[in-house]
Amino acid sequence: FSGWSEDVPTTMPAENKTLTAIWNINSYTISFDSNGGSLITAITQDYNTEVTAPLSPTKMGYTFSGWSETLPTTMPAENKTLTATWTPMTYTITFNTNNGTLAQNQVSTFTIESSNVTLLDASRSGFVFKGWYVESTFDTKVTQIYSAEALSDITLYALFFSNNFQAYLDMIAEIPSQLSIEDKEMILELREAFDTYSTFEQSYVDLNILDATLNEIKALEVSYVESLITSIPSLISYEDLESIKTAKEALDALDIDQQEDVTNQELLNTLLEILVVVEQIETLINSEDFDEASYQVLVIEFDELTEDQQARISESVLLDYQDIQDQMSGLGIFAWVGISFSLLFLLLIVLWYLNKKRKELKDA
Repeated sequence: FSGWSEDVPTTMPAENKTLTAIWNINSYTISFDSNGGSLITAITQDYNTEVTAPLSPTKMGYTFSGWSETLPTTMPAENKTLTATWTPMTYTITFNTNNGTLAQNQVSTFTIESSNVTLLDASRSGFVFKGWYVESTFDTKVTQIYSAEALSDITLYALFFSNNFQAYLDMIAEIPSQLSIEDKEMILELREAFDTYSTFEQSYVDLNILDATLNEIKALEVSYVESLITSIPSLISYEDLESIKTAKEALDALDIDQQEDVTNQELLNTLLEILVVVEQIETLINSEDFDEASYQVLVIEFDELTEDQQARISESVLLDYQDIQDQMSGLGIFAWVGISFSLLFLLLIVLWYLNKKRKELKDA
């Protein structure tokens, strides 16, 4: 109310009067509580004017269902607050089981208000389930869907390994941390088996682990050969011949690259030259009869040894060598005496014959 059409007299006038009221229209406001959704600007305008509905608010994970009461088509004669109502959106999980079977009680839909969805193991005959993945390339593994975060339809991919390949992976996982030479055969078998699997399966094998493990075992083999050589006594007797042969066999069993890594291989070569001589001494000393040729071979090979090599032959073996030399010296004397007696006997025969002829000529 803004007043009358003319001022009200302060005293009664001498005539009848009609005063007309003057009115100004009121403005009212409709406010919007979007209830967690996007902000909606309030509408303020004159009473009974036409109200234009605003754009619907949005809210992550929900569909707008309307306002708590119907929006007036014209401005009412009061202020109002309308509250947004929401319906949770339903999202679908699509499971690509890769020829497997989905767990019977697997949840496949969710809303923002749902509990997190636990992903159950799928099954496939002859295969081991390895998990659900977001990509068909099996890069990102997931074990549950977080309902409040996903907020979209999802496709998941099941990864399966064959029982045979899983057993192969288990064997790799069981490689002992403390390796021994005896583990080499197993590592070689695993390395060879790698080539029998598909490129996809091979991508799940860290070949560097197998190669590093094999190299570690090869290093152990080299150390073992070096220890065999080192353990051979400084003075070689008959009892040590087998140890030298064992070290040689172990060295020959190594790869060429490994043999080059054996630091005391030169020592073994020296011992092998000694072995040949000591073996011959052992053969001749245990022989009831040996010939001059065998003895001469022994002498030549013994003399070809360096002084250091000869010094590594044990005293007992050297004494046997001396005995052999003594025996051969004795056989030489007897042979000379025998030849001398033979020549003397021949001479006597010649003299007898000449004397006989002389008598025959005389008598004639």
